[in-house]
Amino acid sequence: MLLTTPAGRSRLLRPSAPGVADALFSLATGARGDAELTGLAPRAGDALERELAALLRQGVLNLRCADGDRELLRVGGTSELAAITPVRLRPGQRLRLSRFACLRRLDEQLVVESLTGHTRLVVGAPQVATVLARLAEPRDVGELCAGADLPAAVALELLELLVAGGVAGAVDETGRLQEDADPVPGQREFHDVLLHWHSRKGLAAGAVGTVYPFRGRFRPLPAVKPVLKPVIALPRPDLARLRKSDPPFAEVVEERRSVRRFVRGSLTLDQLGEFLYRTARVRGHTPAAEDMPYARTNRPVPSAGASQDLELYLSVTRCRGLPSGVYHYEPAAHGLTLVTAERDAVLALVADACGSVGAAGVPQVVVTLAARFNRMSWKYRGLSYAATLKNVGVFYQAMYLAATAMRLGGCAVGAGDSAAFAWITGLDPLEESSVGEFVLGIPLDR
Repeated sequence: MLLTTPAGRSRLLRPSAPGVADALFSLATGARGDAELTGLAPRAGDALERELAALLRQGVLNLRCADGDRELLRVGGTSELAAITPVRLRPGQRLRLSRFACLRRLDEQLVVESLTGHTRLVVGAPQVATVLARLAEPRDVGELCAGADLPAAVALELLELLVAGGVAGAVDETGRLQEDADPVPGQREFHDVLLHWHSRKGLAAGAVGTVYPFRGRFRPLPAVKPVLKPVIALPRPDLARLRKSDPPFAEVVEERRSVRRFVRGSLTLDQLGEFLYRTARVRGHTPAAEDMPYARTNRPVPSAGASQDLELYLSVTRCRGLPSGVYHYEPAAHGLTLVTAERDAVLALVADACGSVGAAGVPQVVVTLAARFNRMSWKYRGLSYAATLKNVGVFYQAMYLAATAMRLGGCAVGAGDSAAFAWITGLDPLEESSVGEFVLGIPLDR
């Protein structure tokens, strides 16, 4: 027998007892109970059970709980790391919902997924949702069965499937699950695991990568955000001169530091223009084509799929020739457009960034990196936001190196206030939101 998994991998099965092949083949056409499978392989003994257990561990088979003809729950694996192991619960045991369980709508189905068990459970009846809600705190098995509005045997089987699928587990005398006591899962947060799970091949339950999921349904965003306001032109540096006068790359890398102390003076417009020209300008355009159905730009900083989803907003405190304010960088024109000149807006973004990095002194500029999310999600499935975060990291390094080469100081910010950014810019956070910040200024020790 040749078995092909949902991930596209194949393996040979060599049933070792009479009737096992017939029993396994029967599972391809529908659900079968234990008695039916045993009837197809009456002389197989433990061989059939071993084969089924092996396939369950690989996440190839689904387990199903039904009340008569009504399916209550179906448990299946979402990756080859799935470990679905049937369990038998004892009276008096207490159960609790896993921190890594996620209840959501998937198309027309209600599903609950276990990030650590690599499983997806399809919920087929309201009684199951009720049981899941009650498992938010430790509950006795008998209490859960009595309150499930189901026959006792069916309710017990339902609970056993929830545990087998990793959605729930038995707690200790203090009400803690093993995942809370174990230092490995105990130190992981749900949202971090969820992002990793959905953005990596082998962990995600479906295609990850370049699949153009919205092609033909929505138009891709333009490669460069349209300019809607007057542009303040920025000086352009002489690249030929910079190639001769810049310090060697090895020196720049070795000298790079996170700078948090800044002088009271001002940047010049030439310095600001050079910094942005080095890191963020558009160097060229590539129109959409059949193999790459979206327009792209070439810039100094690479981006996943050349999508260039990041926009730069500058909160300027002190720059000769440029009034204080929040500006948007226009990479094609190499200029700035004013977002707001309100002092409170500038202070809100600058104070938040300084507080995050523990800056001593106010930097001359805070650069906010904002993502136009649909630039990535139009092309990629699963990994679009993970790719955006990678793009932020690449941009951070480029800004660090440019600042070092220019004898300026900079520091990447670990956390920024996206609500303040939305309030100041008026942008919908679902459409475009801040994903990183970088403080830039004249260092105190240079």
